[in-house]
Amino acid sequence: MKRSIAFALLAVCSFSASSQGSPNDVSAVEISIYKLGIETGCRNGGKRDDPREKVEAFCSCVMRVLNETMADADWQRAYYYSRKRLDREEQQILMPHMQKLQTCRAHAS
Repeated sequence: MKRSIAFALLAVCSFSASSQGSPNDVSAVEISIYKLGIETGCRNGGKRDDPREKVEAFCSCVMRVLNETMADADWQRAYYYSRKRLDREEQQILMPHMQKLQTCRAHAS
């Protein structure tokens, strides 16, 4: 499941780069698309031999933790950097929250 966490957090829907001038220009709809990409990436990144229920529980936990710990400004910046293909900057936004995903490991057992 470690691979699933990394895959989930780095997987985003592949849309063309948007024209935001700054992270503050990122809309709620764009954040929703970004979140959907993370959730989809998590579910598709599960091991083939993992039971579907286990993957669903884990990915639901991942999204719950991220939604509880990330402020709207974090989501805006993460989306903005992903669209600009600034992977290092995007990872810097997500990394502190990845550490909080340890609670989700119980769902992966």
